[in-house]
Amino acid sequence: MVAPDATGGIILTCVRLLALLAATLFGLGATGSAIAEDEGEDFSWNTNPDVQVEIEIISGQIEIEGWDRNEVLVQLAGDDARRLDIEAGRKKVSIRSPGPGRRRFPWASGGLEVDVSIFVPVDSRIKAKSLNGSIRAEGVGGVLNFYSANGDIKVKGSPSEARLETINASIELEGLASRVDARTVNGSIKLTGVSTEVSASTISGSIEVDAGTLERADLKTLSGSIELATRFADRARANLKSFSGSIRLDLPSDTSARFDIQSFSGGILNELTTSSTHSGPRVGGQRLEFSTAEGDGRVEIESFSGSVEIRVDD
Repeated sequence: MVAPDATGGIILTCVRLLALLAATLFGLGATGSAIAEDEGEDFSWNTNPDVQVEIEIISGQIEIEGWDRNEVLVQLAGDDARRLDIEAGRKKVSIRSPGPGRRRFPWASGGLEVDVSIFVPVDSRIKAKSLNGSIRAEGVGGVLNFYSANGDIKVKGSPSEARLETINASIELEGLASRVDARTVNGSIKLTGVSTEVSASTISGSIEVDAGTLERADLKTLSGSIELATRFADRARANLKSFSGSIRLDLPSDTSARFDIQSFSGGILNELTTSSTHSGPRVGGQRLEFSTAEGDGRVEIESFSGSVEIRVDD
């Protein structure tokens, strides 16, 4: 993704200037719609700071970058770029594969392949979908909703909220005080800098979360390990489950919570100071129940086949 020159703006060829002028004269431009005519075409519009941006393509990579302008700039590449439908106004910009059944069945319009690079205001609300292709976002600070069936998702920035979903790919987020809901079927999940609430689930893959203070945590995998490093807020609730894999929880020594830990075929290690403890073998595995400090939070951990570790990390 190549950013336009910050001082000189976008340098357009005479052909592009004429195209933009014609679009403006016919009511398109910043407040109307257009169809990409040439491979590599650029489009730009002035928008609100919290503009809603929607991108739906069949196949290709989506790259999103936040900047400090109230402007959306779109750069398209690929032979099918001319077939995309583009609609734009100050409140909303949409880029979609064409087709009469698009609203109900967004993938019904055929096998278009195009790469989309887009610069957006930092606080934009962004929805992006690709059937076959990855999604990358950097410098974003608004609400994100990303879906890619067969492509990984990578986010770097400070989105206030992010819902990230894939089927056969991994998910990575490096955020700042971000609420995150991440889901995949076959792939790993790695989240850094999340806070308040985090939810992550995968059928086959590991989950790794490095968080700030959490009020809610829900981490589940059928086949893979779970690692969570965090500080729990007062009256926090956490649920960690792995059917086949180890679970590790790194917490500060002053953690205040009640713990209920179960492992069918694996050891349990606890480094936290406890006020009351019950542990030992039981039918079907091991169970450890204890509380720390006032015990106002609640943490439930379950592993069918794997060890459980509670480590102190100050």
